[in-house]
Amino acid sequence: MTPSTADPALELIQLSVEFVESDGSLEVLSELNFEIAKNSFVCLIGPSGGGKSTLLRAISGLIPVSQGKIILSGEPVQVIKQKQKYRTRVGMVFQKPNLMPWRTLWQNISLPLEIAKLSPEEIASRVYDLVELMGLQGFEKSYPHELSGGMAQRVAIARALAQDPDLLLLDEPFAQLDALNRERMGEELMRVWEEKQKTVLMVTHAIDEAVFLSDRVLVFSKRPAQLMLDLPISLERPRNNNVRYSPKFVALTQELHAALS
Repeated sequence: MTPSTADPALELIQLSVEFVESDGSLEVLSELNFEIAKNSFVCLIGPSGGGKSTLLRAISGLIPVSQGKIILSGEPVQVIKQKQKYRTRVGMVFQKPNLMPWRTLWQNISLPLEIAKLSPEEIASRVYDLVELMGLQGFEKSYPHELSGGMAQRVAIARALAQDPDLLLLDEPFAQLDALNRERMGEELMRVWEEKQKTVLMVTHAIDEAVFLSDRVLVFSKRPAQLMLDLPISLERPRNNNVRYSPKFVALTQELHAALS
């Protein structure tokens, strides 16, 4: 069942983003309007270079918008000087884990908590819980070069969850993984989402991944990106890999393929 948007976690109102350079301007996002319900999982798909990552950067407060508004938990998002206060409300995971190579797994997860100046006891408690949640026990003292790609991405997700953000943004987090590990990480991510009940907006180019994970899939057009399709995913939860072979799953993937062609 798709969560209600009566009290949305995220609202985009007439949102446009344009980059102005010395040789002209480039419109990337054009008049986007949609809402995301609290605790829902939404995937965003569309052509490469179509503005999906730009949208995540705007939502996270990293870049300004040219027109319109982004409302997160009832408050407007702006690029402001007090970035640290705002960014504790948003966790972001990129295609690459971007772990600090000189810090252990435990120390990478604890970094945002150290920056926030939490007590050592609170840091230890939160990191311990996240290590357990992500199935990373036994690797606390390992360095990034000692971890597999999937394990490193689990660390990145744990680090993004460390400050208990309102919204988790994922920018193709499994793009560097092979197909089998990608499926496994998708299952792990869904398990974590069901336990933590976070609002998630995830960019992916994998249609089957979007259908498997999501409550809704948003389809963007070519740049300047506009919303072409807002597709509810009416598959029951909890889900396992068997759902991928169901007629309903196949029909949903076909509808998304048609929207992108």
